Order: sequence, then structure tokens, then C-alpha cells
Amino acid sequence: MSLAARALWVSVTLAILVSFVWCQIQTRLDAIDDFASCAGASYPVMESYPRQCRTPDGRTFVEELGP
Repeated sequence: MSLAARALWVSVTLAILVSFVWCQIQTRLDAIDDFASCAGASYPVMESYPRQCRTPDGRTFVEELGP
């Protein structure tokens, strides 16, 4: 296999892997819709009152406190 063909193969493989990882992250982020799912996904929880959790895409979820 020539050097050019090998470089093309590596580039295509890398592009496929990056696309796959990006889709997995996006699917994981789309599943988060409340504080519990955000905290359960191990995103940072701010020690405020009430507690808040922030996803990497900038969404913030506030813990709902009972009466």
C-alpha cells in the first residue's frame, strides 16, 4: 500500500471514529432533561441552594425541592 493510500485510509477511519463519538455524546446529552438525569450522568453539580447541574452544552437544571 502506498503512503498516499495509507494516509487516506487513516484519515477516513479517523473521521468515522470522530463522527461516531460525536453522535454518542449528542445522544447522551439529548437524554438529559432534568436535574436527576444530569447528576446521574456525572456532570458537575454546583453546591448552591437549590443544587444545580450543568451539561457541557450549557444547559442548567435546578434540583426541585419538596414542600
